[in-house]
Amino acid sequence: MNTLILHFNDNIAKKLKTVLATFSEKDLQVEEKKDQQFLQTKRELEEDYAYSQWPDAELYTIEDVKQHYNIVKKLRE
Repeated sequence: MNTLILHFNDNIAKKLKTVLATFSEKDLQVEEKKDQQFLQTKRELEEDYAYSQWPDAELYTIEDVKQHYNIVKKLRE
């Protein structure tokens, strides 16, 4: 069997899958692979989300981070 790698927009994914489904499995095998960077980012976001759900999770607002940054910046001057 030959291999053809396609990169396609999500907008046409459903149509493309419909067309590909018209072929028999004997003639065409479809493997869906996701980009490794996408999978790594997805894992990190899932871990961050899981952490944020812990009752004792320490979460910071943007203002908290800015305030901390300004304190550290002043100490280094």
